[in-house]
Amino acid sequence: MRRMRQEIKTSELASFANYAIDTLGGDSAVAALFRFKDMRRVWNWRKRGLPPHAHAGMGALLARYGVEFTPEQFRQYPVDHKRYREYLDNGNAK
Repeated sequence: MRRMRQEIKTSELASFANYAIDTLGGDSAVAALFRFKDMRRVWNWRKRGLPPHAHAGMGALLARYGVEFTPEQFRQYPVDHKRYREYLDNGNAK
């Protein structure tokens, strides 16, 4: 049986993003972590949820604080390799 990916609502993603950002010290601390020049990106994460690339920078730090999370909370979903192979076989490769 194939495991279906679990979709998480945007409000739940934003709630987790708020919790994660606050745990790491707020907007300015997370902006410094990612070397952002302004904090608007972090503020957008609070509204929309964390992007997939944030997992690399925040995952280990959140684990140190004892925060439990899933890859889906960072919008990372497992690849269905069979469908991807079909996609490539249908002439969609670059």
